[in-house]
Amino acid sequence: CLTAQVGETEKLRFLIGTLSLREENQVHHVEVTNGVTEAVAINRYEHPFEIWFLSCCPTNKDLLFTVYNTVPEFKTSLWKIHETEGKLEELFQLNPHEGQIKCVLWEPVSTGDSNSVISIDENSIRLWDLNNHKVK
Repeated sequence: CLTAQVGETEKLRFLIGTLSLREENQVHHVEVTNGVTEAVAINRYEHPFEIWFLSCCPTNKDLLFTVYNTVPEFKTSLWKIHETEGKLEELFQLNPHEGQIKCVLWEPVSTGDSNSVISIDENSIRLWDLNNHKVK
């Protein structure tokens, strides 16, 4: 899966998540340069599971949610990107869900912090407060 790093306001960057059963999964950090004619790899971050969906924070370039398959269930976590160290730090998971989680979408904001997301699973749509990791 692919998503724009919308919180990055100075450069044109994307995150690409891998979905592999046989190999370690990763989030690839890519920057588009030279008038959108070249893509340069910035970094590669290890991710423990198959990535089915990525969602970047619109106000903080270092935060993203992944939806991933742990076999037998799908989960979602908020991660912090440590670009200089080349690693992802799991901050917390959004739990519980009533069915297989499909995606997480950030609250659209033009300024300030994004403190809310919605998660969509097979049976429900939930609004989450990220300050306390609970459903609103």
